[in-house]
Amino acid sequence: DYNSRVKQDVGPEFSYSSGYMTTKSGAKLGVIKIYPVSPFFTQSYADEIVSTIAERKEYYDKNVWNK
Repeated sequence: DYNSRVKQDVGPEFSYSSGYMTTKSGAKLGVIKIYPVSPFFTQSYADEIVSTIAERKEYYDKNVWNK
């Protein structure tokens, strides 16, 4: 993500891990990882991340979860 987004000034650096943690019942939890320690991270990136996550959650709730 660093080469495709941050170096090109397209947005914050983040990644996804599909098996970040396994619960006691054996379910794998996926997570979005955000790197706010990057020297390129700014307040506008933080705002963009929160906005994007909220928009995607709203879409998921309306179009996937409640289908």
